[in-house]
Amino acid sequence: MIQVQHYGVIAGRTLVRTYSDADMMISRAGILYVEAIDPIDEGRVYLETDVPIPSGSDQVDPDEATVEDYQAALEKLGVDLDG
Repeated sequence: MIQVQHYGVIAGRTLVRTYSDADMMISRAGILYVEAIDPIDEGRVYLETDVPIPSGSDQVDPDEATVEDYQAALEKLGVDLDG
């Protein structure tokens, strides 16, 4: 099932994180995502697919940014991720 949760605030804009709690890819406009972080006022809607999120180090690009990388970058920009 698609889940949407508060993620933080940047420049006065509230961010939301959208993801599948069933470990499936989500999609919007034909593009697959593991998760999405968007300003809430953009009103973006995602659909859960039947495509599982890839697992295992052989399927993940080692140069791809992690959630921790994104969170560190947002914190450098002054985003309050806790509330």
